[in-house]
Amino acid sequence: MIPTSPHLVTPLQMAIAAQVEKLRYSKATYHNVDVEKFWYDGDLSFKFWPVQHRMAAVLESPGSLKKVLNCSRRTRKTTTALIKSIERALKKEYALIRYAAPTGKMLRTIIHPIMRKICEDAPPDLKPIWKPQDGLYLFPSTRAELHIAGVNNGHEDDMRGNAADLCVLDEAQLIDKLKYIVNDVMIPQLLAQDHARGELWMIITPPKTPVHECMQFVQEAKLAKCYAEFTIDDSEYTEDVKEIFATEAGGRESVTWKREYFCQFIVDTNYSIVPEFKDEYIREYVPDEFHNFYEKYEGMDIGVRDKTVNLFATYDFKKATLFVQDEISLEGAAMTTQLIADQIKAKEKALWPGQTPRLRISDNNNLILLQDLGLLHGIHFAPTLKDTLEAMVNEMRLWVGRGRLIVSPRCEQLIGCLKYGVWNDRRTEWERSSVYGHFDALAALMYLLRNIDQATNPIPRFHNVDPENTFIDRRERDRLTDQGEELKKAFRLK
Repeated sequence: MIPTSPHLVTPLQMAIAAQVEKLRYSKATYHNVDVEKFWYDGDLSFKFWPVQHRMAAVLESPGSLKKVLNCSRRTRKTTTALIKSIERALKKEYALIRYAAPTGKMLRTIIHPIMRKICEDAPPDLKPIWKPQDGLYLFPSTRAELHIAGVNNGHEDDMRGNAADLCVLDEAQLIDKLKYIVNDVMIPQLLAQDHARGELWMIITPPKTPVHECMQFVQEAKLAKCYAEFTIDDSEYTEDVKEIFATEAGGRESVTWKREYFCQFIVDTNYSIVPEFKDEYIREYVPDEFHNFYEKYEGMDIGVRDKTVNLFATYDFKKATLFVQDEISLEGAAMTTQLIADQIKAKEKALWPGQTPRLRISDNNNLILLQDLGLLHGIHFAPTLKDTLEAMVNEMRLWVGRGRLIVSPRCEQLIGCLKYGVWNDRRTEWERSSVYGHFDALAALMYLLRNIDQATNPIPRFHNVDPENTFIDRRERDRLTDQGEELKKAFRLK
């Protein structure tokens, strides 16, 4: 038995369902084919819309172990992958297919209902049997197995096994540890002694931010010519139904419409941590005549499971602007107190020879490391005071929105975090990225901005004043003389 599950019906779902049925039953070929014969031949292409034939052609193309489909919502991408998986199971005895989705909820609400729909007209002796205790569909005619599992939330290894004929990653942009699952769990199952025995299919819609791990596989597939995009315009929906989609997405100019229906890799501004950041804020710092007087600052975020990032900045009092001049980024076993100290000293010497930062500020989650940097290496960091995350982010956004933050092109981590950093769905914390960690450079910037002295003018009052050729009013001169006499008395100087 294929499991069933109830689902809600909204006006939008009703309009879509009506269009789907119209498309399906408008095909004379669907009524005229010998359904049973096609099932016994292991050919279910009669169920395809035209766009699905094109998707299947990419999945079946030779030459690469990995194939990537970037598809609009509602183009039946999951249905296509499942139909092709079923065909494999019908044609090969003891075939083993692994089908991964992000969560168990997706299996219950999407995969099982689609399987039930696909197999509704299957002959009884071919219809797959759901084995809930094993998490697989068993095909009685070939003894083939279609294993399905959600792989997020600590279930990354649920797809492990000795060998597989096909591995499918559906909605891969929502899978947390995608590289690990692909490289460590699935690919080894697809390799025989001297050749690839199977294939890996990755089905995606663009993620909220282009720094998701799926982007690596997109680039690889493009180079191997095993990548294709299918937008909503490739489907057979009428313009009226597409207009419903567009309205629900927020309009045709919305980020959701462009990303979810036109397969564009763009940052979702609804989730962006610093949507105010622009490329015009990326440029080198050009010192002026007061450069040596401006205060120098450092901000560090200490990584435990993520990156440790230290930023080096100058606060230009005249322009009321913070210029981030460089950064260091460390992670993993390579990150030792000695290495951090060595790299900080080298950067300080290169950027500010003969000067010491006004303040080094850091996250307060590793006071032992801060103590070691101070006692063993003479590099003293003060732990920052914290507010709510939302409040600290808002303060950072105000700096950026007013054009008061300029970042050197050398700061690749910080620039990437400013451009691509996003909140999680509940806006309770930041997402993670394989490239930018927990957007740690952004945290370092956040701590730094909270501790900038914006009030004190560091430029000496009489800088560049030539006393031999400058007239000083007698009252001002007397006032300065009186102040000098008071200081002499205070320190008992003659």
